[in-house]
Amino acid sequence: MKILYKINDFIDVKVSTFLLLFLTFLTGQFKPIIIFLTLSFIHELGHLIACLIFKVKVKKITVLPFGFNLKIDEIQYLKSYQICIIYLFGPFMFFVNLLLIHIMYHKNILSYTTFLFSKNANMAINLFNLLPIYPLDGYQVINSLIQYRLSYKKTLILSLILSIVFFVFLLIYNLYNPQIVITIFLFIMQFMYLKEIPILYHKFLIYKTYNKKHKKFKILKNYEMYKETNNYKFENGIILNDQKIAMKLLNNTNKKQ
Repeated sequence: MKILYKINDFIDVKVSTFLLLFLTFLTGQFKPIIIFLTLSFIHELGHLIACLIFKVKVKKITVLPFGFNLKIDEIQYLKSYQICIIYLFGPFMFFVNLLLIHIMYHKNILSYTTFLFSKNANMAINLFNLLPIYPLDGYQVINSLIQYRLSYKKTLILSLILSIVFFVFLLIYNLYNPQIVITIFLFIMQFMYLKEIPILYHKFLIYKTYNKKHKKFKILKNYEMYKETNNYKFENGIILNDQKIAMKLLNNTNKKQ
């Protein structure tokens, strides 16, 4: 019984997913959606494998009408290269899916029509996830790479701009090939991300108070801190390190509130 409770806490199946499965069963389209969800599950399995490699805690797997979503615990505290690898492992599973599809076709498990549908679905899932739109894999990869060049605050702002720009392009594309559920989901996520930026920045400052050591260091002209370096700032003849700079910024933030 305890195991069932743990599974229930770990796997979150949305009501809309049950509704979609029921409707597809009634309309005879159950097989395509099962194929799509299976491919999506293997894609998400790639993220899970990477999390296990880096010993990262996974809080929950959500089953959405158009796929799966892995919620990683305190991902902002991971190193940028770890985040990049974790989110690249999903699209990497494209090749695993492709191999499985070909094996099942040559073993006569899949018909030619199902084989073609599975190949196209596999391509669509991974290309879609590589878009730099929050919260897709492409966004996470781009965001983690930008952190090596820009301050954390500028990274959040630039990532938001890129996310919105590519979302607008997706909207234009959807005028000719409507994907209503996905479009609405991503539209809501852009607003959520906009509200989440101050929270992410606050968590970043808390992370910096731990004063973790990095291979590189940077002398700051202002108070815009970098994630993957040891930040130092000269102020009134005193050298401030990561911990002191972050504490000062946190105090200023609390005063404004």
